[in-house]
Amino acid sequence: MHIREIDGYDEALTRRFWEVGKAADERDRPWSAFWSWPAARAAFTADDAPLEKVLLGAFEDGRLVGAAEVSLPRLDNTHTA
Repeated sequence: MHIREIDGYDEALTRRFWEVGKAADERDRPWSAFWSWPAARAAFTADDAPLEKVLLGAFEDGRLVGAAEVSLPRLDNTHTA
């Protein structure tokens, strides 16, 4: 398994990133509050947001199988993630 950062402007890959997260959120739940694709897409490409989002993907045999997001504050508490 290989973990690497995902470019938020790579629409196909960020869509897969979102799908992996949504599938994990919905697993064994009768409901899901996972954010919509349009909202996620906007957040992944927002340069003026108060949080910088770093998208990480776990790849196995070239296929995205895991997803994680790290939010880094830009305005205050910049020592936290």
